[in-house]
Amino acid sequence: MTIAAGVVILFEAISATHLQTFTGYAEYYRKYFGVDPTGNYGLSWTFEIEGGARRFASFFANPLELAAATLLSGAVLVAMFIKNKIEEPRLFQAALLFSILCVVFALSRASLAGYFMASYLFFLINGNKKILWIYHGLFVVV
Repeated sequence: MTIAAGVVILFEAISATHLQTFTGYAEYYRKYFGVDPTGNYGLSWTFEIEGGARRFASFFANPLELAAATLLSGAVLVAMFIKNKIEEPRLFQAALLFSILCVVFALSRASLAGYFMASYLFFLINGNKKILWIYHGLFVVV
């Protein structure tokens, strides 16, 4: 699911077009909830941030749902790694890469912070000092 969402969000980001513009998202809300699209992209305000940058949602209903699902998939990936349940390392690496892409393109500050805090704790618990130094260096730079 993470890989599929990542592939869709990658195409959305490259084309700078939301998938929801093709699926009838705005018409659905207009018909069933009586709500007209209010955002700049013909969708709700959820699909953009304050500066007007696009927030992508892949095939989820909105970017915040994508971000929450990505946090869950990240936790599952970490659990699989800890329990040594990875049978296909390339598939695992692709899922990890696409989960990072999903969190970044959803542009959810809280989910992004949660994702990196969870991964930091994972590396702290496992004692991976090399990656921890990278995290600390990035923290100092930021």
